[in-house]
Order: sequence, then C-alpha cells, then structure tokens
Amino acid sequence: MKRTLLAGAAIALLACLPLAPTALGDTGGDQHGMEDRAALFDARIAGLHAGLKLTADQEKNWPTFENALRSVAKSRVERRRQMHAHDDDAERPSLIDRMHRMSDRLARRSTDIQLVADATAPLYTSLDDGQKRIFAVMFRDLRHAGGHRGRHRD
Repeated sequence: MKRTLLAGAAIALLACLPLAPTALGDTGGDQHGMEDRAALFDARIAGLHAGLKLTADQEKNWPTFENALRSVAKSRVERRRQMHAHDDDAERPSLIDRMHRMSDRLARRSTDIQLVADATAPLYTSLDDGQKRIFAVMFRDLRHAGGHRGRHRD
C-alpha cells in the first residue's frame, strides 16, 4: 500500500512539473511570465514544506526530496529545449524517428519518476498519518495547478 501511495505521489509530482521548467530558467516565453511561474513553483514547494509541519527528525529528509524535485525540473527544461531544437529542423521527422524520440522521452521520465520516488521514500515513511494525508492532498493540488493536459509531442 505504501509503495502504491509513493508511486502515485511521484506520478502526481511529475504531472505537476509543467511549472518547473520556467522556475529553472527556461528561455521560452516572456520574461515576466517565466518569473511568475518560477515564483509559483518555489511557493508550492515552500507550501508543501510548511504544510507538512515536519519534526526535526523528519526535516533531515526534506533536502533530498526537494533536490530531487529541482533535479527533475532541470531535466524537464533540457527535454523542452531539445524538443524546441527539433521543431526548428527543416524537415519533418519520420514515423520511426518520432517513435525513437518518444521512447527516449519515456525512458528519461521513468528515470525521473524513480529519482523522485527514491528521494521521497525516506521522507514519506517518516510522516505520521495526518502528514501523509496532507502530503497526498498537496500533491493532488500541485498536479491540478500544473495545468498538464496530457499533450504529447511526436
């Protein structure tokens, strides 16, 4: 059951990360919008942290969790830049090229999910039942706030 909840939380987190690319300096879009989204990303992480009301022992696990979130966000920024670079190509990729790109993207996302799940496990297992409920609610809210609509490229 705990593994299922942890996996669900990791998936929800990755679904909410459309806000993250701009938080880490993505160059697409207008500067003010990027700054606004960066501030929202930081605020949501801070909100989750504050909402959990971690004990001193639990607090030791927070930096690893937060660093994983930020690492995945950086990874997402890089993937977005690569996709934009492909968009600039003069000719349309073949079906096989698109399938290879999709496979590569899914593999990288799988690695990101594993990274977040591994970093989340010590924190999540240290939480009491009330904190786990808060964690689940805040992840759900993050996912909905992220605006991810299931749009896929390639």
